[in-house]
Amino acid sequence: DESRRRDAPLVTYDCGRERDPRRIEHALLGSGDEASELLRQSSGGTLFLRRIDDLPTDLQPRLLELIERRDALRSANEHQPVPDVRFIFSSSLSLRLLAAEGLFYEPLHKKISEVALRIPPLREREGDAVFLLEHFLIDFSPDRIVQLSPDA
Repeated sequence: DESRRRDAPLVTYDCGRERDPRRIEHALLGSGDEASELLRQSSGGTLFLRRIDDLPTDLQPRLLELIERRDALRSANEHQPVPDVRFIFSSSLSLRLLAAEGLFYEPLHKKISEVALRIPPLREREGDAVFLLEHFLIDFSPDRIVQLSPDA
């Protein structure tokens, strides 16, 4: 709520959903000098890349290049259009381990893991399951009274 991007677009792209590398490349990186549709849609806001570990390995260096070019243009204060997009990445796998095994591009891993947040799975968070269940029951069935047995 305090972010300057709070009213800006939040665009989610699942890197594991599309299997055709050319379509992923076009969606994420665009073509030629034309910005990608995802960058245009998320301009001023946030582009959330789910399952970044599924991004084809030949596209990983190009994504890093896009991020670094954006950072360089910003710091140089040039008069070129700079994608004003905050990137957020998620993975259920350890990118550090994937990079160590050569399955994820190490420089991209270093760049996107500058700030990392580990969210433990629900099974490791005692009490959260009940809270979340009650929250969603209220959100999705506000006019119904639902009671759960202690075993549930």
